[in-house]
Amino acid sequence: MAYHICIEMDSSEGSNFCTVTGQPNWCDDQMPCADGAQPGGASEAILECPVRNWCVCEWAFKDYIAAAGGCDAIKNINCDATNALAVAHYEAKEAADPKVAAALACLESRCGLTKSVDGAYDEFDKKEPWDEVLS
Repeated sequence: MAYHICIEMDSSEGSNFCTVTGQPNWCDDQMPCADGAQPGGASEAILECPVRNWCVCEWAFKDYIAAAGGCDAIKNINCDATNALAVAHYEAKEAADPKVAAALACLESRCGLTKSVDGAYDEFDKKEPWDEVLS
């Protein structure tokens, strides 16, 4: 799987990624928090938090946009955490699949990417998958 698109799991319409895409509703689960344990030695407790943000499969994201009612139904895309490979994959397949073209257009509009302006698009396109991990 290509978990390259990072989003807020709730949609603007009040549902969430899981219910819109027909997956089991793990979006409403509690999972270990990003900042995890409380200080306190051997008795550290792992905190659980609601799933709010997640990097989802780029192919599920294209279906999410279509099923949710378009790009505007997606509450928030974390462009800085989204992998540039998703853009490259979408560019390679946009002519053959209208859902892929819509997903690419969504990333371009919401993340400030334009093919006609070198700046943001080129920076996003040059980003390596490990950049976020190492920064």
